[in-house]
Amino acid sequence: MTCSAPSAWARQASPWGGLGLLAGCASDDDPRATGSPSSTAATTTSLRASAGYDPDVPYWEQGNFAPVTTEETFTDLRVKGSIPAALSGLFVRNGSNPPTGRSLHWFLGDGMVHGVQLGGGRAKWYRNRYVRTPPAGGGQGPARVRRHPRQGQQPVERGAGPPRRQAPDHR
Repeated sequence: MTCSAPSAWARQASPWGGLGLLAGCASDDDPRATGSPSSTAATTTSLRASAGYDPDVPYWEQGNFAPVTTEETFTDLRVKGSIPAALSGLFVRNGSNPPTGRSLHWFLGDGMVHGVQLGGGRAKWYRNRYVRTPPAGGGQGPARVRRHPRQGQQPVERGAGPPRRQAPDHR
């Protein structure tokens, strides 16, 4: 199967984000296709080979999807183009990033948080850090979280698993 130009249905589905893109990739109305499965496969194979795609390795472990292996900090970043001076703040992105580089699924693996500080028309710094889960060598202990005073105290425990309620300690 090849990813063709989006069908009319896929263009209408674009408000649903990635689902519209997936629908376009599943389309069989590719005007470039000759109808022969071997010619389509040859075209797909040659495109993937020229891009350095290894069919034996999951796509989320290659190219721009590949895990980042080190924690880095860079300052005074060079920017192509310009950043509006009024744009100020921290851009943060998180996602899975297995330390070993191998993962059974794109969404599995310990996380990594990436941040870029913007201000004064500049990108001031970039940092990335692993989320310190026990498998990644972190081992965070329980932490109490207090909600708004009018809503009462709501102690919870955080860790690698789902949150569990704790009995209030009534201090």
